[in-house]
Amino acid sequence: MKIAVYLADQNPHRDRTIGVTNYTRCLLSGLVNKKDISLSTLVSASSYFFVGKDVDERRLPWRTDNNFFRLATDNLSAPVMDSMKTDIAYYPKGYVSYLMRPRCPVVGTVHDTILQFYADHYPHFRSRMDLVYWIGLMKSSIRKFDMILADSVSGRDQIFEFCARYKIIAPPVRVTYAASDYEDVEIRQNTKKNYVLHFASLAPHKNTKALMDLWSLMSQEKSNWPELKLIGSASAVGEFLEIPGVSHLPYLKNDELGAVMQEARAILIPSAIEGFGLPALEGYYHGTPVCFVRGTSVEEILSGFTTKGGFVLDDPGSFKQALDDVLGMSFEEILQVRDGLRKKFSKNNFVEAVAMALHDAKSARENIK
Repeated sequence: MKIAVYLADQNPHRDRTIGVTNYTRCLLSGLVNKKDISLSTLVSASSYFFVGKDVDERRLPWRTDNNFFRLATDNLSAPVMDSMKTDIAYYPKGYVSYLMRPRCPVVGTVHDTILQFYADHYPHFRSRMDLVYWIGLMKSSIRKFDMILADSVSGRDQIFEFCARYKIIAPPVRVTYAASDYEDVEIRQNTKKNYVLHFASLAPHKNTKALMDLWSLMSQEKSNWPELKLIGSASAVGEFLEIPGVSHLPYLKNDELGAVMQEARAILIPSAIEGFGLPALEGYYHGTPVCFVRGTSVEEILSGFTTKGGFVLDDPGSFKQALDDVLGMSFEEILQVRDGLRKKFSKNNFVEAVAMALHDAKSARENIK
């Protein structure tokens, strides 16, 4: 089976969705080793590209990290995908052209419906034109997909709710839990330092401000709490650095980030909505437990392995209890959670599930013929 992967829409140096590129890298590095699969990719002069043995790369001579060429390429790329003589066209970012789709079966990973969440709750964070375009493209793409991959049951339910809202008949939606290249990282008990970590963001669903309001309130009542380190842009963290015990780290390279994660006593994830919640998985892979908002996909991912760390965002007592619980976890307890997560969300399971879904989408189209 030959799979053509559309990567021209991934420009991680300017995208809001860097996590999608990490997802793509992890997936393609597994698919490229499967003997019954051959990969081809369509990239631009600026986009993410995957380096792998025997990968047939088509590189467009222009950049797609500006709006005009990005949108033009997205909407006119189907004939190029067709020219790659592929069995499956795969879109890991979840969007297909407004205008046309490749003639072969088309599969995409729809990671979440956060744009609809913004339109409902934070309509001024993105321009009206932005929301109209991208929500419209999501509706159009769902109609064009032969199969959709979702990162979690929570993500699948978001897709179904979106389809019901706009009266779209959804294609088959398959849950293929994501994985992380960090699954084999070596961890040591004696690395911990007295701080917790939060990936700060201006994106409203990440709830950085709500978390900092909680932290400011709780730190006044509990002076022996650890230091809070914020990773993110200066604009995302600037107003919070006046809070005692709060410091800032710039964006870090992967090896530096891994060391910081492993040295932290906990990672705080106050997101209101996620498709999967990869930082929670990667936290435990580094031997670091996480605090998370209940009712999200993060709770789904961790359920069955631990009940500790869940809190209600507008309940200070709930947050205090959640942080106390994870700070009190023993190294052995953290390892037990880590081992369970590594088994269920292994890279091998992820790659096999996606490969099976792509095979099934191809077979379904052949059966119709």
